[in-house]
Amino acid sequence: MSPLYRKIKDMISSTQKTLKTEMLKAEIGRIAAPEWWTALPEGEKTLLRAVGRMLRGAKRSRLPEVARAAAKWERALGCFIKVRLITEKQKAESRKLKWGRN
Repeated sequence: MSPLYRKIKDMISSTQKTLKTEMLKAEIGRIAAPEWWTALPEGEKTLLRAVGRMLRGAKRSRLPEVARAAAKWERALGCFIKVRLITEKQKAESRKLKWGRN
């Protein structure tokens, strides 16, 4: 098992926080925003916030199937986005080390 895979697996299993919760806490100043979030361009942050708002709105749907699906996808997408952003940053740092760039 590669170290990166093990790290991702540990991260997913050790945290029950959703991306939404971390973003909200960081924005109101209760915790420092993670570097993988602060490094994103504003346009990308705006897009991810809009997706989160859309899913939270769908969770309040009168149709039970829609509300359930929105809750499921909010968790799944939050986890995917967080893991993707963290690994993207790690890969970029790895490329810098490989090619000797600072």
